Amino acid sequence: MLTDANVTDVIVDEIEVRKNGFDRTECTGNCSAEVNSLSYESEEYAENMDLEICNMDIDCGYLYEAQQCEELGASLEHPVSNILSMENKIRENGINKMEESTTGICKKQLTPEEIWRGITVVMDERHELCQQMPSVLQSTLSEKQKNLRQACDPPFFSTKPMVSDNVIGFLQRCDDKTRSQLDEEVLLTFTPLKFIQLVNNTVNESPIDFEEIGSSSLIDFVDVIKERFLPLQVRITVVVLHLQSYFQELRRYEDCNLKQRLQNRTEILSVKKYPILGSCRTLISRNQVTLASIRLQMERRVNVHELNDIAELAALVSTFSKAISEREQRRRLASVHNFPFLPEGELASRGVKLDDRNGKGCAELWRRVLQQCFGRCFPEGAEAIARKYPTPQHLLKAYDKLHSDEKRMKLLANLVVRTKYDFDRRLGEAYSKKVFLALTSVDPKFVVA
Repeated sequence: MLTDANVTDVIVDEIEVRKNGFDRTECTGNCSAEVNSLSYESEEYAENMDLEICNMDIDCGYLYEAQQCEELGASLEHPVSNILSMENKIRENGINKMEESTTGICKKQLTPEEIWRGITVVMDERHELCQQMPSVLQSTLSEKQKNLRQACDPPFFSTKPMVSDNVIGFLQRCDDKTRSQLDEEVLLTFTPLKFIQLVNNTVNESPIDFEEIGSSSLIDFVDVIKERFLPLQVRITVVVLHLQSYFQELRRYEDCNLKQRLQNRTEILSVKKYPILGSCRTLISRNQVTLASIRLQMERRVNVHELNDIAELAALVSTFSKAISEREQRRRLASVHNFPFLPEGELASRGVKLDDRNGKGCAELWRRVLQQCFGRCFPEGAEAIARKYPTPQHLLKAYDKLHSDEKRMKLLANLVVRTKYDFDRRLGEAYSKKVFLALTSVDPKFVVA
């Protein structure tokens, strides 16, 4: 505790109280007693508060400015109560922060089944398949998936206004189970009419101003949808329904047109005879659709799926919901051993990640290769060789300098190895021969034992 009669500040441990206009040289005996009681009480209180505040990972030193005291209704006549009320508020705030951080750290990792129970497929009410989708989607679920759903879970299908009438999204329940947020995976469905017109404006240099889409291309349309979802960064998957029906009509039209040309006639492209072709007002080949799909995938990383009916669409939606529920688990497993399809702990050790840009991980991989010649009982041998020959190329060049296999087999025999018991030993001819055969043998039946 530090006090000075010539200054206007009272410092108790790390707590500094500034008093505006308080002159200790002019204060009365009552004021001095009051300041002394403030010091003793604050010192005793600070001893009890010190451990609690430090455990809450917040700073123990607080500066009480005159402005803060005025906001709290502080008065120079009752300084102790003002300080205690301020510290109580700080303590409450610290406890709240500690509880929030503890909740975040101890948050339970949900299983894919628990995540799937909170997923809801959402479709715009204006979608042409909105009325048929619930029943068809329910029929795609397995008995296990149906039994997973409980009464407290949100519905598996729901209608909600979307950024476009042909968008299918996925709502995912938050951790507090009271709110839901839109997932980043989005399906963009197209009819043959709209998709063919977008493909026409994508592959042709001179786009057509259609009534439905204007002069937009397939890439422009995807960009517009992504902008409408901002600030959410979405991953779009394009789904085209009944596209095969378009190509069937196109093939039938080309056959009839060929027959008509043999008679010096032209086949009329009527909506009555060719409802899909007549509505599209343009003819697009399969190769042009493929080119547009490749361009969309290369430039925007968007895949295109062609489906024949609503049942296939419902199956795809159900598959996406399952993939979303397994996404967090796959990411967690991929960070463990790079094999997200394997459960955690299936592998004896983690793999080695190689960075082609700076070669990071190559030294560890070289040690792992050498370790196969020594096993777990003698890892120091692999470490000694890796220090002497940092890369396989260094060791192979050393072998090439020798003129016989007998000398090559004994190259590493006299290599000094520092063991875990802190003494030196020779690597030995047996291990030297094993390493040589492991790196140079062309016998497919050779086994490193």
